[in-house]
Amino acid sequence: MATSEAERFEFRDRLIEKLGEDVATRLMECLPPFSWTEIATKDDLNALKEWTGARFDNLEASIDTRFAAVSAEFVALEGRLSLQIAELAQNMAGLSEKMAEQSAEQSEKIAGLSEKMAEQSEKIAGLSEKMTAQTRTLVFAFAGFAATICGAMAGGILFA
Repeated sequence: MATSEAERFEFRDRLIEKLGEDVATRLMECLPPFSWTEIATKDDLNALKEWTGARFDNLEASIDTRFAAVSAEFVALEGRLSLQIAELAQNMAGLSEKMAEQSAEQSEKIAGLSEKMAEQSEKIAGLSEKMTAQTRTLVFAFAGFAATICGAMAGGILFA
């Protein structure tokens, strides 16, 4: 049964009348300022302890389950990344092989072009020799023609 503040004062006043003020004050200090039904018992504390323990056990189990799930996700992710890294390495090897093939093809084409350029250089050298020979022939022909004209003019002047 809850007691009101007014009932507490009335009780104190009666205690003072019967036992004196000092004893009444000490006795009132021993009584809680609230109803006895509001005081927690050992049973209440044990029930709270069990309830709290169960809650923490559930929370711990939930956290363990979640960490296990996250760990499994990381393992799966690691597996996928390993596959992608292997695939990337395979692609890189394929690209290296293709680049080597193309490099060989380009080297062959360059060698072919070098051969053609050498052939063209030989043709140009041959043409150059022919042009030199023709130029020499023309120079000698012009020189002979000039000498003939000069001789004819000189002979014409002497015989005229």
